[in-house]
Amino acid sequence: MRSFNTTIFVFLLFLLLNIFYFCIFTVPYMNNYKVEDKWSVASPINTSDHQVYLEYINKINNDKKIELNNNNWGISYLYYGISKITGVDTKEIPIIAFVVSNILIVLCYLIFRSLLCSLGFSSKYSFLFFFNPALIYYSQLITKEIFSLFFVLFFTFCILNKRYLFLLLVLPLSILIRVQLGIYGIALLLFRGRRNYVVKFIFLYVLFSLISALIIKYVHIGVQQNLLGDGPVYLSFILNKQYLIGSLFFNILKLFQYFFDLLKSLWFFYDGTFMVDFYKVRDIPFALIFSFLLYWIVIGISNLKLYKYSKVYDLIFCTYIYILVLFINPLVHSRYLFPISYLIVLIGFFFYREFGIQSKNRTDLTSE
Repeated sequence: MRSFNTTIFVFLLFLLLNIFYFCIFTVPYMNNYKVEDKWSVASPINTSDHQVYLEYINKINNDKKIELNNNNWGISYLYYGISKITGVDTKEIPIIAFVVSNILIVLCYLIFRSLLCSLGFSSKYSFLFFFNPALIYYSQLITKEIFSLFFVLFFTFCILNKRYLFLLLVLPLSILIRVQLGIYGIALLLFRGRRNYVVKFIFLYVLFSLISALIIKYVHIGVQQNLLGDGPVYLSFILNKQYLIGSLFFNILKLFQYFFDLLKSLWFFYDGTFMVDFYKVRDIPFALIFSFLLYWIVIGISNLKLYKYSKVYDLIFCTYIYILVLFINPLVHSRYLFPISYLIVLIGFFFYREFGIQSKNRTDLTSE
């Protein structure tokens, strides 16, 4: 009962902070007022993506043709439908997005709590879920991140508890938000199981590398090449276009680039200034926790055969599949790690308990 009260208190505190943030930054944006200059901060809300979705919603509303070769149309149709049902004007869609995001956050918490308990942790620690500024950042305006977090956690829950029918039922909606989420769900269903996991992991790496290369070579995915830079990501893109081998050789390097991009958020000032960049601040807690847990994650995965029949294996499998699907995207950005951030933290603390705390306790008992 005490832990339940703590969770309710923390959630209400989180909700108040979220509403306060919404009033300070999102409401002025809705009234065409730029708040960055007043508060001397950078990127307090993700206006660029929101503007793209609004353009799509306006085109849908005016019966104009929209592009279907990207992930923008699905969520635009979703919020267009909600606005029509509720009778809300386009200008007030951020309010709907805020409500929807916070409902999803509650659902994500419930799933996270279940995953936490499945690894043998006490549910009294579940309130820590809300100590994440990224939840506040991504619940402003229309974004796909909170949806992505929900689907990744829900699909993981289904795999751990063998609720495959539930996964299949929700799969179409995930495709509407992000096609990659649909691929993720399908891959979880097709390749679940623990037999020959080393061979399976290698096979999946090669398979998804080839899929990524084929998509880049033959499907127009709306990526501007100037956004790829001139480093390994660009080289991988060119090799995929010409020989279909870029992803095979460079996906491992891309994984390091993802986490390096995450760690760059620790310098949370806007480029060339001392203005606080909220786009980076949102990732600081995860970057710090990941830095602390990285050693234990590596130790745990190197001893994965000891946990082949445990729940943590399923979490690692779900995280691995997500990373492979993530490699399909030629761009590298730490925001794409957000949907698996909670899985990574759970895996890390599980192995920290196994090889850190319990190992120390066994050593202390032996010395006595």
